[in-house]
Amino acid sequence: MLRLYIKRQSGGCGLVELESTYDAAIVGLCEYIKQGQERPTRLVQEYAKKTKHSLQKKANLTKQNI
Repeated sequence: MLRLYIKRQSGGCGLVELESTYDAAIVGLCEYIKQGQERPTRLVQEYAKKTKHSLQKKANLTKQNI
C-alpha cells in the first residue's frame, strides 16, 4: 500500500502531493491496460475507442500537462 505520509525521520519527504499521486496512478493504470492481452483489458481498450470519457484519454491529457 502506498503511504501518503512518510515521516522525515524515517527517510521520507513528508506529505506527498495528492494530485501528482493521482496522476501517476492514472498514467500507470493506462499503461497496464495498453499492454494487457487478457480479455478484460482488451474489452477496456475497445470501450475506450467508443466513449467520450475514458481512462486512456485522461492519461493522455495528464501526460501532456506534465
